Amino acid sequence: MQWSDKISSNNTKSKILVTSRFSLRGLGIPLQMRPLRKDDAITLLLHFVRPSGAPSHAFLPDRDTLLQVVQGCGRHPMAIKIIGRDLRGKPIEFWQKKLKQWSEEGLSILQTDTELLTRLHDSLSVSEEFQRIKEFFMDLGLFPGNKMIPVPALFDMWIERYPQVKNDIYAMTHIHDLTSMNLADKVVRRRIGSDEDNYYENHFITQHNIPRELANKYSSEQGDAFERERLIIEINGNDPPEWWQQNQPQQRVDARVLSIFTDQEVTPDWYVIQAAQAEVLILNLKTTEYTFPGFIRETKKLKVLIVINHVHRWFTKFKNFELIIFLQTLRRIRLQQVSVPCLWESKNLHKLTLYMCEVYTAFENSSIKFPNLVELNIEYCKDLLKLPDGICHIETLKKLSISNCSKFTELPQEIGRLKKLKLLRISYCAEFEKIPESITELESLSFLDISFCLNIKKLPDNIGELRSLTNFNMSDCSISDLPAASVMRLKHLKKVTCDEYTYHIWEVIKGLIDFELKVETAKGITLNWLRSDFEGDDEDGITMKMDRDDYS
Repeated sequence: MQWSDKISSNNTKSKILVTSRFSLRGLGIPLQMRPLRKDDAITLLLHFVRPSGAPSHAFLPDRDTLLQVVQGCGRHPMAIKIIGRDLRGKPIEFWQKKLKQWSEEGLSILQTDTELLTRLHDSLSVSEEFQRIKEFFMDLGLFPGNKMIPVPALFDMWIERYPQVKNDIYAMTHIHDLTSMNLADKVVRRRIGSDEDNYYENHFITQHNIPRELANKYSSEQGDAFERERLIIEINGNDPPEWWQQNQPQQRVDARVLSIFTDQEVTPDWYVIQAAQAEVLILNLKTTEYTFPGFIRETKKLKVLIVINHVHRWFTKFKNFELIIFLQTLRRIRLQQVSVPCLWESKNLHKLTLYMCEVYTAFENSSIKFPNLVELNIEYCKDLLKLPDGICHIETLKKLSISNCSKFTELPQEIGRLKKLKLLRISYCAEFEKIPESITELESLSFLDISFCLNIKKLPDNIGELRSLTNFNMSDCSISDLPAASVMRLKHLKKVTCDEYTYHIWEVIKGLIDFELKVETAKGITLNWLRSDFEGDDEDGITMKMDRDDYS
């Protein structure tokens, strides 16, 4: 929704209200509409349940029931309007039936109220803007509703599947399109630093069940379950989906994107499918142990593997992780909240992301055999102590990021062998103390981030050899002095982010160099990062929270 108050020079009191499902430019100050707050949602529900003129003694349920209804509606005004009119004047049993359908019977609001589905479907279908991002919208339905969806997981899919999505920057524009149309709820991002390096590992979006059901509705229109582009398989216990053909010895599916949901009770016996066309496999887990499905041996086209454990009280352990060695076409792997037993050999892997994983066993007992790896991201892996020396032999590596790994202590001494490395991030690693001298041999390094490594006390004496360095973040380290003569040789350095203790030193250096340099402090950044990066606002329905004691 957008206001425009500069309409006529002759009548300054005139106003025009312009509404749109996506952001408009040049029409005054935009007002982005979000889901209603709880009290406002209840007020709106009451407006339709008991409109003006209704007798004061007309039945109304208690506040807790009203709250459950508006939450089931996603605090979406259109949904509240339709449900409110449907429940107007009805006894309590009708309210209770509605809530039971949503909770105990597992039905969504779109399944119990087809009018809402029809209105939303028709509204979006005529939108040219929606048609442009429809495929990306349907991909959101591959993840659980009302849960944090890792933005990089979406990027991994989109870059490999859609030719127009060339890199993370292109992908992020589609994230903004989805949120501006309220098809995704919000973007949650890290509180520190900037996005100049286009680092989105700590970005998440959420999607309420209503748009998720709508996304899956559009997917289902592509054909029956065995022919459509995207296929979601939800296994509760060992009960297959309703559409599963029980008498078939093996189900063949044509989906290019396969998303499997499993709970704690599932066993591998149900995995009797052929998915030879699958390019993306997403495993959404709620289990302490998991057996990789045997059919992955035959997924000869698989490019992206995403494994997410959605219960943050434990790490999922794999029973047959060795099956991953058959996935030689894989280009991108993201493992989240799982225990990684070993590293494997993969000739085509370009990107590996380990997020909140147990990795000690893998890094201690395995050698890295990814000869074509371009990007390695390790986030919130509390048991990571060091990287194996073998990483220095990956000649293709361009991005190495280790962040929020509280026990990480050292980089390999031969890190300087990574001649193509452009970005090196070691941030929020409290035990990391020393930067190897060989770092000065990284001739392609343009971005260096050592922020919040509180035990780093000095920079390498020859840091000026980093002739390609353009951006340097050294905020909240324990560095009290700089090798000024060496630093002055960083002719391509454009920006430095530091704390107040070294700011004045950099300002002195600025006066002595003959190239333009921007120096800024990390204003407003404190060590409260340990508490709040992922704690969502309950008013916006975000429920994911991490136990930060595990990462302090």
